[in-house]
Amino acid sequence: MKTTDRNLDRGALAFRQARGRGLGAMEAAKAAIDAAFGEGAACIDFKARVTTALAKGAAHPENKLRYRARAAMLRRGSLDAAIATVERWYWTERKAFQIASIMGRPPQLPLMVLSEARLMLRLFRRKGMGRQFPALIESLLETRRPAEVLAAAE
Repeated sequence: MKTTDRNLDRGALAFRQARGRGLGAMEAAKAAIDAAFGEGAACIDFKARVTTALAKGAAHPENKLRYRARAAMLRRGSLDAAIATVERWYWTERKAFQIASIMGRPPQLPLMVLSEARLMLRLFRRKGMGRQFPALIESLLETRRPAEVLAAAE
């Protein structure tokens, strides 16, 4: 399966459109860079990361390692309760990240994981997957075998 880089495509399209409007090479290059690396590109990359995690499934070792600790804390609740809890965690972590940013370069992984979890949980609610939610959590929490840990590390 061939994957396409949507950001590269957006940059190339912006370059062609800028040149078509009669802009110079420098202005067209700036438009391409803005399209390929701007805020829209960050959203595309984020959605691609979440899509990849969803495609791998809850049983995949990489997903277990990434989401297991948070899933354990959501074990006893419903999907709606999990959404509210993750939302609270996200805003608390975001505040902590902003404070830590003043003093240096804080770790971004906790905020990334919570951002991904927020989007996934909202998608589950939109798709009406409330009944499957407990099974999904249990799948993430299944004990890992040493072979799975080695496969995830690769």
